[in-house]
Amino acid sequence: MHAAYAHAARPTAAAKAQAWASAVEDVALSPAARQAVISGFTQADQRDLLAPYTERYFAALDGVWRSRGAETARQIVTGLYPVLQADRETMAATDAWLAAHDAPPALRRLLSEGRARTEQTLRVRAADAAAAAAGATTGGTDTRPRPPLTGRRAPIVHAATARTRGADSPLPGARARAGSRLRVRAYACWSRLPVWRGRFRLRGLAGWCGRGRCRAGGRRSPRR
Repeated sequence: MHAAYAHAARPTAAAKAQAWASAVEDVALSPAARQAVISGFTQADQRDLLAPYTERYFAALDGVWRSRGAETARQIVTGLYPVLQADRETMAATDAWLAAHDAPPALRRLLSEGRARTEQTLRVRAADAAAAAAGATTGGTDTRPRPPLTGRRAPIVHAATARTRGADSPLPGARARAGSRLRVRAYACWSRLPVWRGRFRLRGLAGWCGRGRCRAGGRRSPRR
């Protein structure tokens, strides 16, 4: 699979032609190998090499959909759609093909999804260009208003395992016994703790609660 991807990803016209023929015309190719070839064929930095294949794509659509199985046809139609071109010509070619052919609903849906991805790419590029122009006008300073910081939930604070030394215990309310080791306690709201079979499981947050009562809700914490 890696070799098929590497051969299809080579930035030469001969490699692209061989990859196209392998993905579209080779009926003995496995689905995994075909996907590797398609992934290597569609490289974002090779748009110039892929530009001639937009016309070939729409010319081969009808034959691929009629002669191949449903999964293979879907893989070819979706994977080789010229979304990397991301221009108005690709969208116009899609609309023209749909208007000229009585395509099945499944094929029309796949082409409509490809057209929607192309349109979204164009919108993102336009928004990026507008933001860059606004930044150049204002000297690179973002003057857009910031949303208020209200309504956010307070983060859960975990107390680290530490030794207590007399009255200077880092855990409020813990027993002040010099040299004793305390397990990690998680100070959180009773409703925020994950529930598993009626017990509070704190593994993944800060370890397990120590012995005694959970400080958040007054019920006993589970033991190991």
